[in-house]
Amino acid sequence: MIPEALEYSNNTALITIEGGSRRKKKLVKDAARWMLGYVLGNRLASNIDLNIRFEEDLKNTPIYANVTWEDNNHKPRVFDMEMCNYITDRIMMRVLAHEIVHIRQYATGDLKDLALQADYCKWKNKLVKVDGQGRVRYWDLPWEIEARLHEKEVFREWRNAHGYHFKQRTGEIYK
Repeated sequence: MIPEALEYSNNTALITIEGGSRRKKKLVKDAARWMLGYVLGNRLASNIDLNIRFEEDLKNTPIYANVTWEDNNHKPRVFDMEMCNYITDRIMMRVLAHEIVHIRQYATGDLKDLALQADYCKWKNKLVKVDGQGRVRYWDLPWEIEARLHEKEVFREWRNAHGYHFKQRTGEIYK
Protein backbone atom coordinates (compact mmCIF):
# COMPACT_ATOMS: atom_id res chain seq x y z
CA MET A 1 0.00 0.00 0.00
CA ILE A 2 1.18 3.50 -0.81
CA PRO A 3 1.69 5.36 2.51
CA GLU A 4 -0.20 8.50 1.35
CA ALA A 5 -3.19 6.30 0.49
CA LEU A 6 -3.53 5.16 4.11
CA GLU A 7 -5.13 8.48 4.99
CA TYR A 8 -8.35 7.54 3.18
CA SER A 9 -8.84 4.63 5.57
CA ASN A 10 -8.58 6.92 8.60
CA ASN A 11 -12.30 7.31 9.12
CA THR A 12 -14.70 5.81 11.62
CA ALA A 13 -17.55 4.95 9.26
CA LEU A 14 -19.68 2.20 10.78
CA ILE A 15 -19.56 -0.56 8.17
CA THR A 16 -21.30 -3.89 8.68
CA ILE A 17 -21.33 -6.78 6.23
CA GLU A 18 -23.87 -9.60 6.09
CA GLY A 19 -23.45 -12.78 4.04
CA GLY A 20 -20.55 -13.73 1.82
CA SER A 21 -17.34 -15.51 2.76
CA ARG A 22 -14.97 -14.30 5.48
CA ARG A 23 -12.44 -13.28 2.78
CA LYS A 24 -15.07 -11.36 0.79
CA LYS A 25 -16.34 -9.58 3.91
CA LYS A 26 -12.85 -8.38 4.81
CA LEU A 27 -12.03 -7.29 1.26
CA VAL A 28 -15.28 -5.35 0.88
CA LYS A 29 -15.17 -3.79 4.35
CA ASP A 30 -11.59 -2.56 3.89
CA ALA A 31 -12.31 -1.33 0.36
CA ALA A 32 -15.56 0.39 1.39
CA ARG A 33 -13.79 2.26 4.21
CA TRP A 34 -11.02 3.42 1.86
CA MET A 35 -13.45 4.36 -0.93
CA LEU A 36 -15.71 6.29 1.47
CA GLY A 37 -12.67 8.24 2.66
CA TYR A 38 -11.52 8.87 -0.90
CA VAL A 39 -14.93 9.95 -2.21
CA LEU A 40 -16.31 11.81 0.84
CA GLY A 41 -13.19 12.78 2.76
CA ASN A 42 -12.56 11.24 6.18
CA ARG A 43 -14.58 13.83 8.08
CA LEU A 44 -17.87 13.14 6.27
CA ALA A 45 -17.06 9.41 5.88
CA SER A 46 -16.77 9.15 9.67
CA ASN A 47 -20.46 10.05 9.91
CA ILE A 48 -21.61 7.30 7.54
CA ASP A 49 -23.34 4.12 8.70
CA LEU A 50 -23.25 1.53 5.89
CA ASN A 51 -24.73 -1.95 6.01
CA ILE A 52 -23.76 -4.17 3.05
CA ARG A 53 -25.66 -7.41 2.44
CA PHE A 54 -24.51 -10.03 -0.04
CA GLU A 55 -27.73 -11.24 -1.62
CA GLU A 56 -28.35 -14.64 -3.12
CA ASP A 57 -31.56 -13.39 -4.80
CA LEU A 58 -29.71 -11.09 -7.22
CA LYS A 59 -28.01 -14.03 -8.96
CA ASN A 60 -30.38 -14.26 -11.92
CA THR A 61 -31.09 -10.56 -12.32
CA PRO A 62 -29.31 -7.78 -14.23
CA ILE A 63 -28.77 -5.96 -10.90
CA TYR A 64 -25.33 -6.22 -9.32
CA ALA A 65 -26.03 -3.85 -6.43
CA ASN A 66 -28.13 -0.98 -5.16
CA VAL A 67 -27.92 1.48 -2.31
CA THR A 68 -30.71 3.22 -0.42
CA TRP A 69 -30.70 5.76 2.38
CA GLU A 70 -32.38 4.74 5.62
CA ASP A 71 -32.51 7.79 7.88
CA ASN A 72 -33.87 10.85 6.05
CA ASN A 73 -33.88 12.35 2.59
CA HIS A 74 -31.95 15.49 3.47
CA LYS A 75 -28.26 14.60 3.32
CA PRO A 76 -28.68 11.09 4.76
CA ARG A 77 -25.94 9.32 6.71
CA VAL A 78 -27.37 5.79 7.09
CA PHE A 79 -27.32 3.51 4.04
CA ASP A 80 -28.18 -0.07 3.09
CA MET A 81 -26.45 -1.68 0.15
CA GLU A 82 -27.42 -4.98 -1.45
CA MET A 83 -24.73 -6.65 -3.53
CA CYS A 84 -24.90 -9.79 -5.63
CA ASN A 85 -22.99 -12.63 -4.01
CA TYR A 86 -22.16 -14.19 -7.41
CA ILE A 87 -19.90 -11.71 -9.17
CA THR A 88 -16.13 -11.75 -9.54
CA ASP A 89 -13.97 -9.71 -7.15
CA ARG A 90 -13.03 -7.29 -9.94
CA ILE A 91 -16.65 -6.57 -10.85
CA MET A 92 -17.57 -6.45 -7.16
CA MET A 93 -15.01 -3.69 -6.51
CA ARG A 94 -16.17 -1.67 -9.54
CA VAL A 95 -19.78 -2.02 -8.38
CA LEU A 96 -18.80 -1.02 -4.83
CA ALA A 97 -17.07 2.10 -6.18
CA HIS A 98 -20.19 2.93 -8.23
CA GLU A 99 -22.52 2.59 -5.24
CA ILE A 100 -20.20 4.66 -3.02
CA VAL A 101 -20.41 7.47 -5.58
CA HIS A 102 -24.20 7.28 -5.10
CA ILE A 103 -23.66 7.52 -1.32
CA ARG A 104 -21.70 10.75 -1.93
CA GLN A 105 -24.49 12.07 -4.14
CA TYR A 106 -27.07 11.46 -1.41
CA ALA A 107 -24.88 12.55 1.51
CA THR A 108 -24.00 15.88 -0.11
CA GLY A 109 -27.58 16.56 -1.20
CA ASP A 110 -26.85 16.39 -4.94
CA LEU A 111 -29.40 13.55 -5.26
CA LYS A 112 -32.72 13.42 -3.43
CA ASP A 113 -35.60 10.98 -3.72
CA LEU A 114 -38.83 12.93 -3.49
CA ALA A 115 -41.43 11.33 -1.24
CA LEU A 116 -44.21 13.73 -2.21
CA GLN A 117 -43.53 13.37 -5.93
CA ALA A 118 -42.74 9.67 -6.19
CA ASP A 119 -42.12 9.80 -9.94
CA TYR A 120 -39.31 12.33 -9.54
CA CYS A 121 -35.87 12.72 -8.05
CA LYS A 122 -34.05 15.96 -7.54
CA TRP A 123 -30.59 16.18 -9.08
CA LYS A 124 -28.63 19.29 -8.18
CA ASN A 125 -31.91 21.17 -7.57
CA LYS A 126 -33.53 20.10 -10.88
CA LEU A 127 -36.48 17.70 -11.06
CA VAL A 128 -35.84 14.54 -13.08
CA LYS A 129 -38.73 12.23 -13.97
CA VAL A 130 -37.72 8.66 -13.10
CA ASP A 131 -41.01 6.82 -13.40
CA GLY A 132 -44.09 6.90 -15.62
CA GLN A 133 -44.60 8.38 -19.05
CA GLY A 134 -41.89 10.78 -20.18
CA ARG A 135 -39.33 9.43 -17.72
CA VAL A 136 -35.59 9.61 -18.32
CA ARG A 137 -34.09 6.25 -19.28
CA TYR A 138 -31.97 4.61 -16.56
CA TRP A 139 -28.71 4.90 -18.52
CA ASP A 140 -29.39 8.59 -19.16
CA LEU A 141 -30.10 9.57 -15.55
CA PRO A 142 -27.53 12.25 -14.64
CA TRP A 143 -26.55 10.57 -11.34
CA GLU A 144 -25.97 7.26 -13.14
CA ILE A 145 -23.82 8.97 -15.74
CA GLU A 146 -21.77 10.59 -12.98
CA ALA A 147 -21.49 7.32 -11.00
CA ARG A 148 -20.28 5.41 -14.08
CA LEU A 149 -17.73 8.12 -14.77
CA HIS A 150 -16.36 8.31 -11.22
CA GLU A 151 -16.48 4.57 -10.44
CA LYS A 152 -13.56 4.06 -12.83
CA GLU A 153 -11.45 6.66 -11.03
CA VAL A 154 -12.30 5.38 -7.55
CA PHE A 155 -11.67 1.76 -8.57
CA ARG A 156 -8.35 2.64 -10.27
CA GLU A 157 -7.12 4.71 -7.32
CA TRP A 158 -8.10 1.98 -4.83
CA ARG A 159 -6.26 -0.65 -6.92
CA ASN A 160 -3.17 1.53 -7.26
CA ALA A 161 -3.12 2.45 -3.57
CA HIS A 162 -3.32 -1.18 -2.48
CA GLY A 163 -1.34 -2.78 -5.32
CA TYR A 164 -4.33 -5.08 -5.84
CA HIS A 165 -4.32 -7.19 -8.98
CA PHE A 166 -7.23 -9.27 -10.20
CA LYS A 167 -6.68 -12.46 -12.14
CA GLN A 168 -8.71 -13.35 -15.18
CA ARG A 169 -10.18 -16.84 -15.45
CA THR A 170 -7.20 -17.70 -17.64
CA GLY A 171 -4.88 -16.81 -14.75
CA GLU A 172 -3.56 -13.66 -16.45
CA ILE A 173 -3.50 -10.39 -14.52
CA TYR A 174 -5.90 -7.62 -15.61
CA LYS A 175 -4.10 -4.45 -16.61
